[in-house]
Amino acid sequence: MKRLLLIMLFPFLLCSGKDPHGITWYSLKDGLELAARENKPVFLFLNVAWCDKCQRMGKKIFTDAEVLPLIMEKYVPVSLNPETDTAYFKNDELMDRKVFLTQVEPGKYAVMVPTTVLNKVKESAPLVMQGLIDPGQLKENLLKFLVQ
Repeated sequence: MKRLLLIMLFPFLLCSGKDPHGITWYSLKDGLELAARENKPVFLFLNVAWCDKCQRMGKKIFTDAEVLPLIMEKYVPVSLNPETDTAYFKNDELMDRKVFLTQVEPGKYAVMVPTTVLNKVKESAPLVMQGLIDPGQLKENLLKFLVQ
């Protein structure tokens, strides 16, 4: 019986904690707090589970040998699913999804997935990249954004 229980629990033990692709993702609230505390820009990845391009970004682009260390060392990686996450950011204010949706003008905030946003916590000029991004282009954008 103990052996059967161990066999059943083994897959769950393997999946806990860190993303299997090497990135430790933060929630929006925790990521913004950490970015402010460590004075690092935010690497925000807007994605949904059913999006094949989002999955490819996570498995092929973010795991690139030159991209992964840049994200992990120089940025605070935040993953946000606009369909399910409850925290949203508008005009430097973190708010609940229901509150955010009541304040949005119809059609004003369309979200395309995947979207990757580089943002410095105290500055207002984020870099928004929509769709699939080539690893070389992402690396170039990550490095350029750090020196702006």
